[in-house]
Amino acid sequence: MATWTTASELNADFFEVQRSKEGVEYESIGKVKAFGTTTLTQRYSFADTNPFDGVSYYRLRQVDFGSPKPFQTPAQLLLIKRQPESLSFLIRSLGTN
Repeated sequence: MATWTTASELNADFFEVQRSKEGVEYESIGKVKAFGTTTLTQRYSFADTNPFDGVSYYRLRQVDFGSPKPFQTPAQLLLIKRQPESLSFLIRSLGTN
């Protein structure tokens, strides 16, 4: 299960979770509703019920209310290596576009 937190949010609508086998082309595998606007820390989670064998790459994008185009606000890239009973995470910032 992937989990993440936000320190604060402003007009956050939802998070889209995307998955890739090679880390290049991603497919959407789910959405998680965001809190919206808050200055309090929020915790979120998403379970991939059908991960790839070996390494799966996940991309998390925050989508804001009223955003003129989807995925205007980049969030984090999660690299997850699936092992029988554990997940290891490497979280890297994508920066701003």
